[in-house]
Amino acid sequence: MAERNRILNYLRDLCFPPRCVACCELLDWKAPAEDRASQDALCNRCLREWVSETLETCGICAKRVGDCFCQPFPMSAAKSDGLCKLTYYLPQKKTPVQNRMIYSVKQKNDCKTVHFLAEALAPMLTARLSELGLTDSEVVITHLPRARSAVLFHGVDQAKALALGLSAMLGVSHSTLIVRRRGADRVQKALSVTEREKNAKHAFLPAKNVECRGKTVLLVDDIVTTGAGMAACTRILRKMGAAHVIAVAIASDVKNKDVIEFRSPKA
Repeated sequence: MAERNRILNYLRDLCFPPRCVACCELLDWKAPAEDRASQDALCNRCLREWVSETLETCGICAKRVGDCFCQPFPMSAAKSDGLCKLTYYLPQKKTPVQNRMIYSVKQKNDCKTVHFLAEALAPMLTARLSELGLTDSEVVITHLPRARSAVLFHGVDQAKALALGLSAMLGVSHSTLIVRRRGADRVQKALSVTEREKNAKHAFLPAKNVECRGKTVLLVDDIVTTGAGMAACTRILRKMGAAHVIAVAIASDVKNKDVIEFRSPKA
């Protein structure tokens, strides 16, 4: 079986040479898979840049971003139990490696990048759930649903893809607990802060015939900017009886790490 997989992987790489998901540089596909940078996701240069970005510290709690659970105030007000993220997103910039990876999962059905990001988030979530003393049966993963128009245009719901990847790695069930209202397709990034909050409050509904009472819900999205969408979904989940709601994202907007009114959740 191992020899068969090795041959199949060789043929795959021969037909579709692996490229860095951030800069598109060809990777050394002749090297053994275990020696390649980051599971065929990033070249060595981009991997070094990625690691550097994940070492950024929060200006509120002074912890490394991966150990920080600070979140925008709307999420705290909605009783979110904290935001788990990998890095900070730099708005309107195309060169940072984390931005390019986020664009990759938002605009393409890029399984390789989703796997890389889920693999990075999984141990952080395992540690967080262990701190809370929770078992797999007490946890469910869901996602903040993308606007239907965006899913049709790009062919992917990146939050759902990431949630499914985390579900497989953590051994925790995934359930679609929240859906979009019909016609609620306004894209958050095009709105002001006030408009985002108003739009998010009316954009989501609890899904039918699902249950999360007494559960800890991992609520997954790709980026947290103002936290309006996460806050709106957290309120829905709390009304559905969720015991805890832990927000999970690839990145938080860089402004969130220093703004004084964006508070850290209670320990």
